[in-house]
Amino acid sequence: MTDYTDGYEHCYCLFLDILGFKSKICETIDQSTSKVKHPISFPRLLGALQEIQRFTAYPQQVVIAGNEVDGEITRPTKRKVTQFSDSVVISYPRHDMGNGGLLSIIFDVQRLHLKMASYGILLRGSITEGLLFHSDNFVFGPAMNEAVELEKEAKFPRVVIAEKLIIQLESRQGIRDCADQVPDRTTKSMIVKDVDGRYYVDYFNLHPEHQFEGYEVNENWVAIATQYLGFKKMVGSFLLLKDDKLKEKQDWMRAKFNQMADAFEQTARKSFCGWEIPENYLHLFNGLTPISAGVQK
Repeated sequence: MTDYTDGYEHCYCLFLDILGFKSKICETIDQSTSKVKHPISFPRLLGALQEIQRFTAYPQQVVIAGNEVDGEITRPTKRKVTQFSDSVVISYPRHDMGNGGLLSIIFDVQRLHLKMASYGILLRGSITEGLLFHSDNFVFGPAMNEAVELEKEAKFPRVVIAEKLIIQLESRQGIRDCADQVPDRTTKSMIVKDVDGRYYVDYFNLHPEHQFEGYEVNENWVAIATQYLGFKKMVGSFLLLKDDKLKEKQDWMRAKFNQMADAFEQTARKSFCGWEIPENYLHLFNGLTPISAGVQK
């Protein structure tokens, strides 16, 4: 059975919008002199875009049969990434072996949110499925159109998931290759239904069976504390921006962060997102407290 239809391929499509991209470009150049204004701004912006590609990169070859002892049969992976201006499109062919299906996308989105936060960047986007043509030079198709329209409804710094994909996840159809390795509770905990009825990928919490920067949670408490304290600093900076158009987004970010921080305090600050923190690491989380409403104007 072919997965192509008149040049299109059935793909999962992740469409991302880098919020405030125009203003971040303006930060790199003094408009009056056309000279570099903040030397650190350009490499940080370029580094963020490179991180998006790195975090969504597959090995050049994926194993489709055999093993290390008897020999492996491989073929090139088909996932593609295209970035243009403030938009990023990542396609995951639906039947590409070695691609974790929807589960792979969800983990990519969760990690990207946190990694981009370290660059002071917020993302908004959508995940859809449908017919798509994605080459090194072009990307278009019904799935792309649907993703662009759905992204407009995301509204807040979040990546929303098409309703049809939620149905797939509930029936485990989208968790093909990783179904045996990753329990249902991991996927279910990473997808949250928001107050407006939209489902989105939660990036404010750690999750069951979560690996952080490639390590098991219990092996990486220093990095986790550093990441989430940096995340708090980024959210706080976002709340300080004086723009009436941002107020609803600011309220959303503070509320979501504080839900996580309040839950942490309710454990007497000993358990973070369900993970028991070893006593010798507790001090690292001293600054992880709710953000006061007074931070905003």
